[in-house]
Amino acid sequence: MNSESPPDPLDGIRVSSHRVERAAARAREAAHTFSAWVLRVETDRGPGAIARVEPTPDEAYWRGDGVFLGWTAGRLAAAWDAIRATEPAPEAVPDLPQLG
Repeated sequence: MNSESPPDPLDGIRVSSHRVERAAARAREAAHTFSAWVLRVETDRGPGAIARVEPTPDEAYWRGDGVFLGWTAGRLAAAWDAIRATEPAPEAVPDLPQLG
């Protein structure tokens, strides 16, 4: 039995706050602008951001800045998932009766 724990996707970085926002992204080979999501974080090692661009439903491109600069696409995707997993669940929409 293997007692090793899985690797930490954040490599020991402790995130104190984060927010997700929309941004415009351009690619050298594309003639148009894509829409992207940017996850901005404050950490114990300084600020950072992970940008996620999805030009098609089947592909995603990743870019890291700040504490995530130089990370591979796989590491950025795992960090994105780990940070987003800490968000509280959205409140349930009240069940309103339909009248008429």
